[in-house]
Amino acid sequence: MWEWPAAAVGAAYAVPAAVVVLNDPSRGFGLAVSVLPAAVVGVLPRHRGRLAVVVLGACVGVPIFLGGLLAGVPVLAVAAIGALGVGSALLAARFRFGSLAMSLSLPMVGVGLSYPDVGKAAGIAGLIVLGSMWACAI
Repeated sequence: MWEWPAAAVGAAYAVPAAVVVLNDPSRGFGLAVSVLPAAVVGVLPRHRGRLAVVVLGACVGVPIFLGGLLAGVPVLAVAAIGALGVGSALLAARFRFGSLAMSLSLPMVGVGLSYPDVGKAAGIAGLIVLGSMWACAI
């Protein structure tokens, strides 16, 4: 069943990405991806709950930037992925956040490895965090 309020919120989430994608498709895609957690979670009744969307955005954006930093040194990148994999598995065994780190943040480090230019990785990471902040504000 179609719900107009939910459609309006989704449209509001999409506005920045729709504008940016006209000039720079990769940045527009970064903004579009950044609002997906908010779209999945929906509008939460409490402001504190909405801040979780920003945390999710940071759990995606910051690891992409980290991967971009590691991309220039392949040996260090392999060692870091191994250490992060073991560390996130140990965290997942003890804390709920660890499972988020293992299933979401660790793969995003791998995505960041595809950005050998640290500036591009920082730009995409910043857009993802900014988009999640926009979704939280909506």
